[in-house]
Amino acid sequence: MSVLSNLLKLGFTLGTFLSASFKYPLSLYKNPIRSDCKFGRIIKHIKSAAKNFEGVRRIICKDPPLLRGERIFNISEDLFTCDISMENKCPPECNSYEQPSRSRVVVNCSSTRKHKMPSFCPQQDDLDINFSHNFISVFEYRTYLNRTYSINLSYNRIASVDPFIYGIKKLRNINIQHNEILQIHKNIRLMTNEQHISFGNISIKCSCEMKWIEVWLENQNRRHGVSNSIICHIQGRYIEAITMSEICSAEKPRSAVQYVLLSIVIAIYISLLLCFKMKYELFLLLREFKSLILNRYNDNENLQPNVYAVYISFDAENDNIMKWIKTVVFNLEKKTSKCVCPQEISL
Repeated sequence: MSVLSNLLKLGFTLGTFLSASFKYPLSLYKNPIRSDCKFGRIIKHIKSAAKNFEGVRRIICKDPPLLRGERIFNISEDLFTCDISMENKCPPECNSYEQPSRSRVVVNCSSTRKHKMPSFCPQQDDLDINFSHNFISVFEYRTYLNRTYSINLSYNRIASVDPFIYGIKKLRNINIQHNEILQIHKNIRLMTNEQHISFGNISIKCSCEMKWIEVWLENQNRRHGVSNSIICHIQGRYIEAITMSEICSAEKPRSAVQYVLLSIVIAIYISLLLCFKMKYELFLLLREFKSLILNRYNDNENLQPNVYAVYISFDAENDNIMKWIKTVVFNLEKKTSKCVCPQEISL
């Protein structure tokens, strides 16, 4: 057991113990000292008090096995940790422990062949999570991210990031280098100056609506020293994101008047094209329509004479046929007031 736990059972408070360590030479020699996170919380005070009493420096660690036999004062403060079990929400196949010297709870799931982020993590605050070197494809939102200040997702297969993640103020450090990021959501602008994210070298699809990425990228690299290099695929070209303004600054949005004028021009062009290509068909349709209107309003005695439409298909390259066609048209024009020349169709 930890010596601190034993002292508390004897009626000592933490304040009493620390106060006594500065006034009297405490002899804890041959006590089974467990060098865990609980002992780590007071080791600074004991070391400070030991400046006055040489005997305190002989305290030997009994547990954990990794530190057994070591003198307490020779052990790095980072090694005073408490393991967290699966019962206390440590993800399967991961290593979790509390580390008071750095005011954090470490969750190490690196190289555990995970294909998605664990659904739970320890309930403590200030999580420092390592999910690197796995097969995770999506950076999903999890509730434990609200208690996380740093997460490492490098060397995975992440193609997309949940936009909600960028709004988590607690999450100060995000590392997603060496992944397969294809897009960056505009919500990334919700990140404060105290937060930083590391993409590394990536290539994404961009548009001129993403000109904000130029300013954002410059601020990230300047404030945090993060070497993010983002290549944009835009208008069939590959450019650095920090130079997007060179392409997009010259573009001006079209006004509503411009769209209306363009529509009118297109409509006129299509109308003229139809009139030219289908002039005979249009003439016949108009004639039928006119005849229908006149017959509706005229008496039966004043009916218009019957009108017939004749279509002639012929080979204009044949001189004999062409001569005959001209003769037919000539005779028709003599006997009728109107004659529409037939449309020539090559056979």
